[in-house]
Amino acid sequence: MNNHKTLGFKLNYYYGRILQELAYRTNGAFGRPTAAIILLTNRCNARCLHCHSWGIPQIKEMSTQDWKKCFYELRKWLGPIFISLTGGETLLRNDTIDLIRYAAQLGFWVEYLTNGYLMDTVKVKSLFNSGVKRIKISLDASRAEIHDNIRGKKGFFEK
Repeated sequence: MNNHKTLGFKLNYYYGRILQELAYRTNGAFGRPTAAIILLTNRCNARCLHCHSWGIPQIKEMSTQDWKKCFYELRKWLGPIFISLTGGETLLRNDTIDLIRYAAQLGFWVEYLTNGYLMDTVKVKSLFNSGVKRIKISLDASRAEIHDNIRGKKGFFEK
C-alpha cells in the first residue's frame, strides 16, 4: 500500500476511535462508522448449525457494477476504513475476487471471510494478488468429524 494511503487509513482510524470514545463517554454521537461488515451473498455451500444463511429464501443479488458503485460511495463518505467481506460463502459469486481487488484499490483495508471449501490454487493466488489484508477461513474443530458435523456436510475439514 502506498505510504499516503497507509497514513490516511491510520489517521481515519484513530480519528474515528477518538470520536467513538467521546461518544461513549458523553452518550452522544460525534463521528461516522470506522468499519463495515458487508454481506455479498447469503448463498452458502455449507449447512452450519450456528448459521442459517443457506436457508434464507434467495433474492436477486447486487451486480458487480452495483457493488462497485456501493464501494465507491462508501469510500467517498467514510474514507479508507476497514471492511470485512463475508456472506454466506462469497466464493459462490464469480466476481468476489474482482470486488476485493476493487475495494483494496479504493484504499479500504479489506478482510475476507470464507469457509474455505471452494478455495483452490488459482483462487489463492488471485486473492494473494488482490490487495486483501487478511483472509479468515472458518475452522470449527481440530477433528474432521466435529468440524464436518458443525458445517453440516462431510468433507469440509479435509478440503
